[in-house]
Amino acid sequence: MPKNYKNLREKLLSTENLDKNLQKIIANIELEVLDVKCGLNHGTNYDDNPLAVDYLCQSFGNTMDGSVDSIIQIPICSECLVSLYSDKQLLYICINCISSQWVFKPESKLTYKDDTKIIFVTYCPKCYEEGLEVKKYEV
Repeated sequence: MPKNYKNLREKLLSTENLDKNLQKIIANIELEVLDVKCGLNHGTNYDDNPLAVDYLCQSFGNTMDGSVDSIIQIPICSECLVSLYSDKQLLYICINCISSQWVFKPESKLTYKDDTKIIFVTYCPKCYEEGLEVKKYEV
């Protein structure tokens, strides 16, 4: 048994870590048992999204005090996982409607840093158009 086993065990069983570990276990069971499909955009070449192998998770909140307001958890397939590690792909995710769009960096009009893999936007073009339609009817 390692010398720091007791400290490690206490840390793992703390309420905060226990919740995180339990969430990971539940997520893995969901992927294995429920045949969860990938939640990212695969374009028109796919009739049905492939099965997810993991989750893409992002916390949003206050960086000053470390509080978390919300967490986005999107199921992701192995093909999308490989694309995320590619230097040529960039993923836009709308935090309003959780839609996604892949960008091929070499053909993009904008220049991105090499280590940029995901960009979260507040509104996508679809959300923006829906917002404009709502404002038209409110007038």
